[in-house]
Amino acid sequence: MSVVEAALAPVPPAPRDLEESGLNLGLVTPLVLKTLHLFGTLSGLELATRLSVPFPVIEPGLDELIRQPHVEIVAGSAAPRATC
Repeated sequence: MSVVEAALAPVPPAPRDLEESGLNLGLVTPLVLKTLHLFGTLSGLELATRLSVPFPVIEPGLDELIRQPHVEIVAGSAAPRATC
């Protein structure tokens, strides 16, 4: 396949949630925690961008960390943010 053919190949749609992503909660939760530990306070959108997935894919992992409680939600100027 040439570079041009590869560029024109259809791209699968982005997953809309954790189930569609094919990932499991046991994988996503530690990735969310590690990302927050490395980068500090992030909004949900910033966290999803760092992990290169839509927010609904990581939301269950973030909710799990909030319940445990390894992560807390802090109010930001524009939107709530998560920090560990």
